Amino acid sequence: MNRLDRSTSVPIADLTVPPRMGMTPVDLSLTRTGALLGTPAYMAPEQHLARGVDARSDQFAFCVALYEGLYGERPFEGPTARSLALHVLRGERRPLPARPVLPRRLVRACLRGIERHPDDRHPSMDALLHELEALLQRRRAVGTFVAVGVLAGGVAMAGVMSTREPPS
Repeated sequence: MNRLDRSTSVPIADLTVPPRMGMTPVDLSLTRTGALLGTPAYMAPEQHLARGVDARSDQFAFCVALYEGLYGERPFEGPTARSLALHVLRGERRPLPARPVLPRRLVRACLRGIERHPDDRHPSMDALLHELEALLQRRRAVGTFVAVGVLAGGVAMAGVMSTREPPS
């Protein structure tokens, strides 16, 4: 059985085709010369331009999916593949939804991953994942600190209440 570990590199490929993108069977042909491969909603600007792609293109797709998971909608809109590509190429994101309210560092990390220029994204997927993991660890530590504080406060209050004289 093959096992994946941190030294294993796994390429990300997306072969799904969302029907709501307004695409026709002609748009979906994968055998045309010069055809773009990928789901337009998750494609980085350099993919839309048929330029070289690298791990930062995968990072873009990951952060689009992360954004969609956080907000329930994708960061770029467009009723057709062409209009969607124009929004992506121009870096024209939807305004951030008011809800849910999310940690600023999480939002910044996600938005950095969908920057228009690859050099403005995280230096690597590992750097992005490290930032997300650090944020998660910090949230766990804060949660533990709050829980310990509440517990200590409860114990202190119980101590105060037990030493009080009952009212006469």
